[in-house]
Amino acid sequence: MKILVTGVAGFIGMHVAQALLARGDRVVGIDNLNDYYAVDLKRARLAQL
Repeated sequence: MKILVTGVAGFIGMHVAQALLARGDRVVGIDNLNDYYAVDLKRARLAQL
């Protein structure tokens, strides 16, 4: 199944996406990488996916 995850660079979104990928789903993730939160942290989370 193909699933859209919003906020995929955040803590919850990243873990949801990882769980979906682990069970074999296809994930499309979107996020707003603005500087309100640490952009480097968000990019590091995206790299784990």
